[in-house]
Amino acid sequence: MLHDTQNTLEGNFKDLKALPVSADVEASIQAQLALEEYNLVAGAERYLDRQDRKGRSEGVDARDDAQKVIKAAIPLVSSQITKWCEEAGKSAGRTHRALKFLNALDPDLLALIGLRSVFLGVGRGGHMVDVTITTGTDVQMELEALALKEHDPKAAKLFASLAAKGTESANTKRHNALTEKAGVALNWGGEEKLRAGEPIVNAVLIACEALFERSVGYTPSTHASAKIEKESTIVLTDAGAAALVELAEAEAWMHPLLTPMIAIPRPWESNNTGAYYDERLAKRVKLVRGRSSQQKKLIAQAVKDGTFNDLLAAVNAAQETAWSIDTRVLEIVEWTKEAGLRPSSSFPLTNLPVMPAKVSADVWDAADKTARSVWSSSRRAVRLEIKDAASASSVFNSDIQIAKMLAEAGTFYQPHSLDWRGRIYPVAHFNHQRGDHIKGMFRFADGVALGETGGDWLAIHIANCGDFGKVSKATLDKRIAWTYENGEMLLEIAADPRGTYDKWSAADAPFCFLQACFEYAAWAETGFSEDFQSSIPIALDGSCSGLQHYSAITRSPEEARHVNLVPRDDVGDIHTFVVGIAQDLFEKSIADGDQMAKICIDAGFGRPTVKRNVMTYFYGSNQFGMSGQHMEDLMRPLTKRLVLGEIDKHPYSVINEKTGLDDGGFAAAACLAKHIYKAVTTAAPRAEYAARWFQSVAAILAHEALPVVWTSPMGLPVVQLYQQYESKRVAMWLYDRAVPVVTHADDKADQDGNVLTKVRTVLQTTATKLIDKSKARSAIAPNVIHSLDAAHMLRTVLMAMAKGIKSFCLIHDSFATHAGNTGKFAWTIKEAFVAQYETYCPMKAIDAYARSVLSEEGIAKLPAIEPLGTLDLNEVMGAMYAFA
Repeated sequence: MLHDTQNTLEGNFKDLKALPVSADVEASIQAQLALEEYNLVAGAERYLDRQDRKGRSEGVDARDDAQKVIKAAIPLVSSQITKWCEEAGKSAGRTHRALKFLNALDPDLLALIGLRSVFLGVGRGGHMVDVTITTGTDVQMELEALALKEHDPKAAKLFASLAAKGTESANTKRHNALTEKAGVALNWGGEEKLRAGEPIVNAVLIACEALFERSVGYTPSTHASAKIEKESTIVLTDAGAAALVELAEAEAWMHPLLTPMIAIPRPWESNNTGAYYDERLAKRVKLVRGRSSQQKKLIAQAVKDGTFNDLLAAVNAAQETAWSIDTRVLEIVEWTKEAGLRPSSSFPLTNLPVMPAKVSADVWDAADKTARSVWSSSRRAVRLEIKDAASASSVFNSDIQIAKMLAEAGTFYQPHSLDWRGRIYPVAHFNHQRGDHIKGMFRFADGVALGETGGDWLAIHIANCGDFGKVSKATLDKRIAWTYENGEMLLEIAADPRGTYDKWSAADAPFCFLQACFEYAAWAETGFSEDFQSSIPIALDGSCSGLQHYSAITRSPEEARHVNLVPRDDVGDIHTFVVGIAQDLFEKSIADGDQMAKICIDAGFGRPTVKRNVMTYFYGSNQFGMSGQHMEDLMRPLTKRLVLGEIDKHPYSVINEKTGLDDGGFAAAACLAKHIYKAVTTAAPRAEYAARWFQSVAAILAHEALPVVWTSPMGLPVVQLYQQYESKRVAMWLYDRAVPVVTHADDKADQDGNVLTKVRTVLQTTATKLIDKSKARSAIAPNVIHSLDAAHMLRTVLMAMAKGIKSFCLIHDSFATHAGNTGKFAWTIKEAFVAQYETYCPMKAIDAYARSVLSEEGIAKLPAIEPLGTLDLNEVMGAMYAFA
């Protein structure tokens, strides 16, 4: 049983702050074990507290334990409902009034309705009549939904999309208005609802007799004719209550707090042995977060035969990097929040927007569709902003508490693991891969002398973080010059960050720039000595990493030049190149009378507009995905600014001719995506060819129900397996909470029909032998490229270790170490890249696998691998801007 504790996160950390990281390894491990014990208990208590709050705000049925019971019990209740309908249809005499209604609906859906109503009822007192009426009400709404879908499919589809975002009360009002307008409202009274709900509630009580039971008591009557009346309620049985507690607490222990460590993480020796020391916590963290048993078996074999050793060594080196909190930045992060300032969109909002007042019914009725749309979207946008701000504020407070604990501990470490493609991530939520205000608080625990070139790399880092005037796209010499030319401003910022907020907050990465200013000022105090011990990470970023890897795979010299893989005097920029092509395409569209194209150009079109589209294209994004990115990155933020009064007009928004509503930039997003997609494929035809090749092979394998399997250049077996499942999702009309139900499930839990047995096994959906062809095809290209950039990063760490570099700050395609080691590290990154592609071709690896498992018919369909281009990989070593 989880013990009750009143200790807060801060209170427990206070005790742990007294446990310094000792030079004695055993002492530091004991301190870490104390932290892990707290993380287990605090995580479990946090989980249970959240479940309680979820039950109070959303209903008991929303709790995880209730959802598990519902998932397990649906087949049992469904079977009982089907049985009742069959018997009722055969019985002589008058047919039950509910039969025709229940026959019109899926019995799994009826089971979900009944189970949800019973759980809600138990949480609210369990009155039998109330539970039955609630059940009947839901049946009525599902029948009305069927009629509405038939009468007006478009209105029904619109409602479904709105219901996913709306509250229960708002959805009910919207439903009632729609059905009344369409003339399909049933308008049942209490008696009709009781009749419809009765068979369903009875089915729940019969099928789940080990969970629920009917209890009869006596309460004062509300009727004048009687003093007391019999009252029937539904309650949990003792066994049912115990089972829910058991489920909740078992789940609670699976949600520990995962924080950075105050001892060197346990080294990874296999997929299951590393990171944390307490076995209860350690078993929650695997080296590779694999999804398939096939990949796990292949990894186990790789560990056994030694081909996994290099990968293990690289991950261990990353997690053995010693860190400390930059208290200079921590102090200003706290001040910024307290002052209600927001230097970037990733920083939590303090000054919440004011909810626009509701318009009166008369004004609403007199308004047109456009005005109503603006009013509704404005209130919805502000409501979401307030909700997001509350969540972000909670996370911020937790982050600050952890940062302060780590600051007092002194040195700390970040345990690392890999996703199934090999990309490396810190395990703890508080980590350097987060937003700028978190990343800026991380510095290496030990310093390294700048030496002859470290000062220049620090200067380049300062210019990159600030990116004033887009200096990060200039040559390295110009970046260095910018820093020294602005040295006085940097010193001013470091001396008075509060008074110079308007200056540093305008940087591209405000807090990382501020940290760099602090480092520059400390260096200046030494007279810019080469002996200065610098400790902040200096980042070297790939130049559109996805295209870099495609260029190496296909040996395309043209595309390699766009991403700086070959020597050049200036800095290549694929994004700017795409902008030029897209602008020509837009001009042609405008000349052809495309008004939306003109709106897109008039609103301002340039590098920021295309940047995310271009980057993600090489990781699998298509035209539709690009449109969604524009909605997320451009259109919706503009809508927020409009709502907050920061702008007078949405520059991309138009009135939809069909609906008469403001489209919030939807048409413009589609227009932008169309032109940018065509521009990218024009700019990088060899990358387009390689992506299509991977997709074709994945589709051929999926057709024969085979996964795609390859081994990454660092020895990680990768298995892309998107299986289809023998299940369906059952969802109620008003609620966005679907439940997966196994289609072939046995209707008996065990030989005694005890549902608790099925609940405890937590019924799993069963995978078929079929592959989701669409998913396999669309995902293969980005998965291959992710596995390649991950392998490159780990190979770089391994090669850097051999050169004496011991500290690493890794973020996918961003490599960082001390400024004093950055020159050596920059060379090593390129060495690792060349070494990877001199001996490895992913197309050949996947082709060989496919030929080993496909039928002769499948092999005949495989696309040929076209000849390589003329790119000389050795040119990469002279490419100054490949990783800068």
